[in-house]
Amino acid sequence: MFTAATCTPASIAPPDFKGELITKPFSCALENDRHVCVNGGGTCNITTDGYYIVNVLCIIIGVVTFWGFIKPKALQLQSLPLRAWRIAEQ
Repeated sequence: MFTAATCTPASIAPPDFKGELITKPFSCALENDRHVCVNGGGTCNITTDGYYIVNVLCIIIGVVTFWGFIKPKALQLQSLPLRAWRIAEQ
């Protein structure tokens, strides 16, 4: 989804090539498309790796969740008196 990769056709077919030759560039971001590219004599060039984009998004979501919900809720729970933590009245 966030990965950008292009299959570049070979200028000349390899000598031991026996498949269908790739003639036009196409996206090879998916695993199946990458196999079609390599088996067709092309090379798959990854221009943007989606791993890093997803990693940064997850870090941002984690920081926002921590500062917006977890820390305020933890401080609220810490400020409760000991009586509020008891299960049954004695």
